[in-house]
Amino acid sequence: MAAGFPKPKCLPAELLAKAGLQSQLLIPTDADYAARQESYWSNSAKIEPACIVRPRSAEEVSLIVKTLVAAGEKFAVRSGGHAQNAGSNNIEAGTTIDLGLLDSTTFNEADETVEIGPGGRWREVYAELHKHGRVVAGGREGNVGVAGLLLGGGNTFLTARLGFACDNVVAYEIVLADGRVITANAGNNDDLFRALKGGSNNFGIVTNFTMNAVKCDKVWGGLAFFHKQVAPDAIQSLVEFTENVPKDVDSNLLCFFTYMGMYNSISQHL
Repeated sequence: MAAGFPKPKCLPAELLAKAGLQSQLLIPTDADYAARQESYWSNSAKIEPACIVRPRSAEEVSLIVKTLVAAGEKFAVRSGGHAQNAGSNNIEAGTTIDLGLLDSTTFNEADETVEIGPGGRWREVYAELHKHGRVVAGGREGNVGVAGLLLGGGNTFLTARLGFACDNVVAYEIVLADGRVITANAGNNDDLFRALKGGSNNFGIVTNFTMNAVKCDKVWGGLAFFHKQVAPDAIQSLVEFTENVPKDVDSNLLCFFTYMGMYNSISQHL
């Protein structure tokens, strides 16, 4: 929990506290501040904001934006914190709006859609949807955050059949720069609806995604590790697999080339 005031002087924190968000604030002397900083996937993203604010609703996001914009304060926005570039989801000496508490997942049986909060991670989304025998065309790695993937386009295990992750979003609840909370879909604010499909966080702060649900119970998959000498054959196999995807649109193959320094000889672990 955030420590109670009084806290060290920090203009954005003072402004947000006066706006009624005191309980949602973290500053560098709070233990939870350090925990949130450590939760970033990349060390490059662990720059130090003057404060972190953790909204619990679209209305609180709106209040935060109005307060910071009116004061000319700079801020950044994070969901899962998986982006690796400094400044992409954090800020030095400004305010980081941490959407981690907006992490709900709700399956709507009536219209086969799913409401997903931006601060969730895909492992949490899939765990909830598994109860209903459903998935969505979301991230391929459970630790990745919802909003970053969906707003960036998003490759999925279902891309061959359903397109990018963003193609499966049917509505966005979003807070605009002036603090208004609106819905963007094919029938309302359709220009913004299109822009958000790959537009990252440049057009506002998305506080809820509505996605099409997909009936799916179990997925077969696995990993295989090979020596670097196999690289030419692996590349050729990937080419051949890609050329034949239309014959099996539910198949997916990922090919990574990486250094694994913890293994002196990978053969010991196969």
